[in-house]
Amino acid sequence: MRKNIIYILAAMPLLAGCLMEYPEMTADGELGIDPTSVTVNLEISADLKLGEEIPDYSDEDEAWMHRITVAAYDAGTRLLEKKETIYEELAPDGELRVDLVLKLHAKEYRIVVWADLESESGSGSYYDIGNLTSILYAENNYRGQTMYKDALYASVTCDLSKYSEEWGAGETVSAVLSRPMGVYELVANDVQRFLSKLETGEVAGETFTARVNYDGFLPAGFNACDGITKHAFRYLTFRRMVRVPDSGAEELSLVFDYVFMDDEEEIIPLTLDILDERGNIIASTSLNVTCRKNGKTVIRRPFLTSMPGDGVGIDTGFEESEDFDLGII
Repeated sequence: MRKNIIYILAAMPLLAGCLMEYPEMTADGELGIDPTSVTVNLEISADLKLGEEIPDYSDEDEAWMHRITVAAYDAGTRLLEKKETIYEELAPDGELRVDLVLKLHAKEYRIVVWADLESESGSGSYYDIGNLTSILYAENNYRGQTMYKDALYASVTCDLSKYSEEWGAGETVSAVLSRPMGVYELVANDVQRFLSKLETGEVAGETFTARVNYDGFLPAGFNACDGITKHAFRYLTFRRMVRVPDSGAEELSLVFDYVFMDDEEEIIPLTLDILDERGNIIASTSLNVTCRKNGKTVIRRPFLTSMPGDGVGIDTGFEESEDFDLGII
């Protein structure tokens, strides 16, 4: 319930004469009525759909929410003038809408918005947003196989210098967020052949490890002010444990990842290894994955049983989402 507090003045002295304000030099060294505070109504919006899918961020063990950070930078010096962070409940319909009011001085700004996910328990986010011009992963180790790396941003100019001689001015600014990244998923379509190898004893175990090695440079940071990737490293890697699929399964999703991108479409070279419980490589595939910003690429191949030199087992009944790239390294 919102509380409205009303203050009643018991007495007010009589005012005589004329009250006038003249432009003067402000504390920032600019000519204008002091204070020349401009009310900026920032309208933040985002379509969270990934292709045609609405991401499901629900988690049985941890509740998550949208963390939205807004920073206003001086357009000339790029010095940070103001920064605010707000939290919003997850948008199950895939439409994020937030209004935020900023009080800014009458000059030109670059307004940057970064929206990611943070656990409600306060355990943190996947990103360090101390500086929106150099956003980094919060952990030293590279993390894949998590949808909580999803993030969106916007960077817009806002020229308030026209209000330098006005008192109580206001302006509405729209910030439409988009993903600075693409998503890929690797799906094994040779489950039955893999299960046959288990039956014959050619491979053994109840759990296996899917390991992704990025063979080229991969960005590990992002400049949300200029919309460019930063801090590219070689040989980044991540892994996940995979259990033996059910006997009737035909396919098995092995790994997925969100990767920062500069261009609308980029090729990501990587190698997917399948390891047994002893750490032996029992299958390995090197490929080029074509990722698209705000899109999801799904590639289906015989990842569980292929080894270098085997070629590509092409299934004429395969189904691909967004792209299918037969580039073999």
